[in-house]
Amino acid sequence: MKLDKRIIQWFSKQEHLFAVFVLLELIPNYILFFTEPYPITIRMASLMIPLGSFAILFSVFKRPGVMFWVLFIKFLLDAFQLVLLYLFGNSIIAVDMFLNLTTTNPTEAGELMSNIWIPVAGSLLLYVPAFFLATYSIKLQEILSKRFRLRSVAAGIVLFLGGWGIALIPVSNYHSFEFHEDIYPANIIYNQYFAFNKWYKTLNHAENARTFSFQATRISHSKDREIIILMVGETSRAISWGLYNNRLNTTPRLAKRNGLIHFTDVLTQANVTHKSVPIILSAACAENFDVIYKQKSVISAFKEAGFKTYAFSNQQPNHSFLDDFYNEAEEYKNYYLESKEVHVSFKPDGIVLEDVKKVLDKEKGDLFIYIHGYGSHFNYKERYPKDFAVYKPDDLKGISELYRPEMLNAYNNSILYTDFVIDSLASMLESKSCCSSLIYLSDHGEDLFDDARNRYLHASPTPTFYQLYIPLVVWFSEKYRTEYPEIYNNARMHQKSPISTNAIFHTLLDMGQINTPYKDSTLAITNKHFEPKKRFFLDDHDQAVDIARSGLKKCDFEMFKKWNISY
Repeated sequence: MKLDKRIIQWFSKQEHLFAVFVLLELIPNYILFFTEPYPITIRMASLMIPLGSFAILFSVFKRPGVMFWVLFIKFLLDAFQLVLLYLFGNSIIAVDMFLNLTTTNPTEAGELMSNIWIPVAGSLLLYVPAFFLATYSIKLQEILSKRFRLRSVAAGIVLFLGGWGIALIPVSNYHSFEFHEDIYPANIIYNQYFAFNKWYKTLNHAENARTFSFQATRISHSKDREIIILMVGETSRAISWGLYNNRLNTTPRLAKRNGLIHFTDVLTQANVTHKSVPIILSAACAENFDVIYKQKSVISAFKEAGFKTYAFSNQQPNHSFLDDFYNEAEEYKNYYLESKEVHVSFKPDGIVLEDVKKVLDKEKGDLFIYIHGYGSHFNYKERYPKDFAVYKPDDLKGISELYRPEMLNAYNNSILYTDFVIDSLASMLESKSCCSSLIYLSDHGEDLFDDARNRYLHASPTPTFYQLYIPLVVWFSEKYRTEYPEIYNNARMHQKSPISTNAIFHTLLDMGQINTPYKDSTLAITNKHFEPKKRFFLDDHDQAVDIARSGLKKCDFEMFKKWNISY
């Protein structure tokens, strides 16, 4: 009883509550001090500057609980930040994380939230009692003395200026101090601004690109009709494909298909769909991403060149460039929009096969068909029919390294089903006995608790080997190989060349024998002029970063070496 009384008396002092509230506001800073790869001077400043700032802020009111409630919005950011640190182990809330709030569908979010309840509940248990304590502070008759508040302001100024001074000490050649990037929560506020600005520009893309033209023309034309299919998969990593990893049998059909080439050194330029897929579909790239705001996609280039264009998507419209790109097609079908269910559980990608067959049977001219699948996106078990549950057990009970065997089994089953879908598309094209081809690649890979970091999912502010290394397969029909042997042989010659996802736009134009001022033959893997380029990653602020400086760790570089990947 005496101990309880002492605790109550301790919390009845506004000075004590002042200290508690300031320390609570700094919880993310404590963790980021150890997780971020900054020089020690900047890490010290990342504690001193916020500590000084909050010492000043909580001195504004006589009852510090008032300021704690005023900063309620920061509680939401802090909770978000703690969940992010639980998932990825480091980094602040990125621009892409904010944009994902508008581009992630509710079903996907629900699937994820049901499996990360531990960090969410932990954040609530940490902060909710604090707001009761803040209310208690407001109701207390006692107030902070003027002397205490003045001393706190003085101490805050010293800490703030001292932190700035320490941060500006040059101790690193690769990292100079930037307040809006290095100090939490200033960096979060800046990222929110950047995300809003980018979202606004994206909303205006259709109007800004309305009059754009690729000025596309055909260089040559086959005596037979030509059909090209591009399928972009979701969250599929190369090392889980049997074509790349002989310890797995996840691609048995493609392994037997004649005319198929799998490219062994392919890296994505972005690890989030709303950036990676637009790079695949357009002339944009990590080094020059801003052109995307005024240009259309490869679908329009094929349309200008005389191909009938179709687009099929098994993903929810997400207010990104992709919505505009798909609507460029003469025929567009979205399976999410056509579902009458309120809460859609996405059907496996095989749903597209019947519609593609109808198009191939109906249309007699040249065709360009684009397919955006849901592939191997979490929740993995929902991505394939029961008949493809070869790897068992595949019931995922939660997101934890404890359930990694079940997780890998479900993930491998999703790859096995993707193999079936791609092979089925190739068989349809083969049955038409025309000049046809098919490209499949994934937008990015996935972390599956692969090493000591225990990283999971994708879209993290800093990538990993597992998120970057993706499969790319190209299939050519017998007639295509006969009609354009040089294109086929060039592709075979470049099978082991370093390739980034920005090569696909130019490769498609080359395969379709389309000429446009926006085509770069040195990026087309089917062209004799192809040249391997330096590898870049599109960072959180849409800047091209050398792959080697994108935040990768020693274990990532070891995996690059193991799998013979250039960087």
